[in-house]
Amino acid sequence: MKKTVLTSLAILCLFLMGLRLSIQTARAEGQAITIDGDPSDWEALGLRPVATDPPYNIESYHDTCADLLECWVYNDTSNLYFMIKVRGGYPSDWDNTAYLITIDADRNENTGNELGWDYSVFSKDAQAFTMVWNEEILDWDKLEDINVAAGSIGHIEFRVSLESMDLSEEIDLVYGTYDDILSEGVNSVTVNHVSVIPEFPSLLILPLFMIATLLATVIYRRKQQT
Repeated sequence: MKKTVLTSLAILCLFLMGLRLSIQTARAEGQAITIDGDPSDWEALGLRPVATDPPYNIESYHDTCADLLECWVYNDTSNLYFMIKVRGGYPSDWDNTAYLITIDADRNENTGNELGWDYSVFSKDAQAFTMVWNEEILDWDKLEDINVAAGSIGHIEFRVSLESMDLSEEIDLVYGTYDDILSEGVNSVTVNHVSVIPEFPSLLILPLFMIATLLATVIYRRKQQT
């Protein structure tokens, strides 16, 4: 009798854990990042920069908006989000600077271009798009236009669909700024071992736990009968 009660309690705990996990996952998916140049939604999720770079470490003849300060990254089950903070304040002053984020999708230097980069995100003049390295022509192919927005305090946000890229669960990134007039790189920061959460719909979690609970109950009762 005591064993039966303990088993029932264990099954109940599994069920409640599944319900809680399903609710938590659904809440997280509901807290999407809005592409508007405002970092407050990132901060509300408890996110922090994955890398920082000191100010005033670029040549004085470059625009201040090329002075990279912070690098952010986040993903939900549908999108990969990037945010860059630069020293320049207003998007209207960002005439000469382009922004580039390169992605090593499998952390394998033998795939992608000569530096191992498989994908890249490029932005200039309030427009942005993704590119994939084409091994046949040894050059970048455009994938798709993406959402981008810049705020008044130096933040630039990007949203990339996870479906458009074949990413492993861990990737490497390089954030960079580029002077489009002088055709030279200005500032760059490398971020390694970035975890990308694999997509798993939250609506499946609770039913799977319920099925597991029922199966455990059936197996236990059959053992008791035998």
